[in-house]
Amino acid sequence: MPSFPEPPDQSDSSEPSEGTGPTARSEPVLWYRRPRVVIGGVVVAFVAAAVLTDLPTNQNQPAAAQSYVSSVESYDSVCVSALKEAFTIEQTVLEGQASVSDRQEVPGLLRDDLGGCSYTNEDLTDMQSELQPPGGDYGQQLGLVTTCVAEWEFPDANEVIASLSQLLGPPTDPSAVPALRYWLGRLASDSAGATAHLHHAAADARTSLAPLALPTPPQVTLPASGDATYTPPPTVGPNPCLKG
Repeated sequence: MPSFPEPPDQSDSSEPSEGTGPTARSEPVLWYRRPRVVIGGVVVAFVAAAVLTDLPTNQNQPAAAQSYVSSVESYDSVCVSALKEAFTIEQTVLEGQASVSDRQEVPGLLRDDLGGCSYTNEDLTDMQSELQPPGGDYGQQLGLVTTCVAEWEFPDANEVIASLSQLLGPPTDPSAVPALRYWLGRLASDSAGATAHLHHAAADARTSLAPLALPTPPQVTLPASGDATYTPPPTVGPNPCLKG
């Protein structure tokens, strides 16, 4: 609708000959066949191989981290766009810039946005089931980024949009404000959690990673909610993003 602005990838293996009889002289055992030396040589060779094998892995960590974050952003893009639109609608309506016909389109638009931040959006399911973080400490931190982003999408963003649907109507329903404030707080907490884990991953991978483009709410004045209160439903358990 026109009044709503658009929401802003080897060596010789022969054995020494042995004499026969009591006067036979035993040949000295070559240094590389002595048990202690053989065992020590195996250990040294193993350690050297491990170091050499690990070097390319360390060198590839920045690229692997960047690739992983790009994948997270790709999976998250639908919900990001949906929440951006919902925030744009919120600002337009609450600042009195929406016409009567614009207001009539709000419920349908927010209903579509709600689907973008729910499990009807297959990207959310795929991100959690198909996206596997790399190994190492930085990979563990990247996995926690995904945990926070998934939580940011659902239930956080989903509940924010649901609250906006109730608030903006039409008609406007101020009793939705306490729920909106609660979920906006949780949205901000999970966004901060994702950012913190991203910084830890970058440090562990010895690289820099751009922050995730997670939208923030507009600076608007919410209507007074009177005596309305909000209690999260019992299905909302402890936030897994906070465990890291």
